[in-house]
Amino acid sequence: MEGNLNYREALAGRLKALRSGTVLDAGTGAGVMTKVLSDSLESYVVSIDVDTQVFPHVFKKVDRGRVYFVACDFTHLPFREGILDGVVCDLVISTSGEWKPLPIYGEFRRALATGSSLYVVDYYPENSPRTLGAKLANESTRLFRCVAEATRLELVQNVPPRRSIDQLMKVGFTAVREERIEAKEAEEWKRSVFTEYTNNMRMLISSLGDSGLETKFMERLMRLKSEVDKDGRITWDWGVNYLIEATK
Repeated sequence: MEGNLNYREALAGRLKALRSGTVLDAGTGAGVMTKVLSDSLESYVVSIDVDTQVFPHVFKKVDRGRVYFVACDFTHLPFREGILDGVVCDLVISTSGEWKPLPIYGEFRRALATGSSLYVVDYYPENSPRTLGAKLANESTRLFRCVAEATRLELVQNVPPRRSIDQLMKVGFTAVREERIEAKEAEEWKRSVFTEYTNNMRMLISSLGDSGLETKFMERLMRLKSEVDKDGRITWDWGVNYLIEATK
């Protein structure tokens, strides 16, 4: 994506041509994408999530006069046909256990104006990582899945981009294309997220109740940590690596 901007800023840049209208952020979460869109665009932003508890944490980050928050089921959007000028779905597929692709993508398409686009951004482990940061992100994912399976934690399924492309075309989107992207997140953000990852992994490993497994997984976590956080610099491309653009 463009220059040295992180992927959210670069994606907002693609929507800057909109001088009015409404852009949907599908999946409020921590509100990072909602803020970037509202700071970058002249159009209104509607931020939706199934969990109303996320909204209060985002209210103070954005201009409430230009951002509207709606709690809803993504399979039944409360918007009339053709009202949206863009939809952004950022890091939702890989984190939602309730993702129903065909009805959700069908609803996105119904609510989009003709000629407008849906942008799906997410993470899927690469078979052949191109950078050390991507390699370490893959190792982080593998370690999490190994520990989660040992604790019998129900996992969200990894969704390869090719499957999403097929689903988008099945519901009627045209000009569906994928590109590989780099997150280009700031060092501070990477450190914060990696610290959260390691803390969560420590708690998960400690809950195993098997000293042998706990030792094995904790050693893997510490080796990973030493590679990621080396010489005071975070080498880790966690969080996003592909963008799918689909036009109605």
